[in-house]
Amino acid sequence: MSFFQFVSAVGFGAILVKLMDILWLQRVIRDKERSTWLRERCMSVYAELSKELISFGLHQKGLGNPFKSFASVAPALLLIEDDALIDRVDKFIVRTDEMYRLMDNQADQEKCEAIYFELSSEARNIIKALRDDLVESSERASRTIGNFAQWARNLTKGFIRRKEERG
Repeated sequence: MSFFQFVSAVGFGAILVKLMDILWLQRVIRDKERSTWLRERCMSVYAELSKELISFGLHQKGLGNPFKSFASVAPALLLIEDDALIDRVDKFIVRTDEMYRLMDNQADQEKCEAIYFELSSEARNIIKALRDDLVESSERASRTIGNFAQWARNLTKGFIRRKEERG
């Protein structure tokens, strides 16, 4: 192999790598950064939603207004992709308000206790669903990086195989 062929091969390789970087790798990196930001944001708002669910809204001052609860969980509702889970959170807040109204009126104590136990169980189930969503989003991000690594390994093996076949 002459010096000119060697320099040409190196130059061609550098151009090819830069084109791959511009056309494909930058998009993968941008998607990975977006996925990481979204996962961190979900963790933050899901933690706030979990606090609202576990405490039945008692961590806030001025209890008795379900609209404050809805305002508190609104960022999480925007990030939850499962419509059924959004409906469960909505129902939870409405039922919590119903329970507090029964407590204020001191009407039916047994019904109030039944609602409390129902909500307590539902809060834990919703939190499990939120945790599963976070785990799933982490796995999706890992698969994206794993797919890139596999693609790079296959590309390298292909170049080595071609070189061995030629030489």
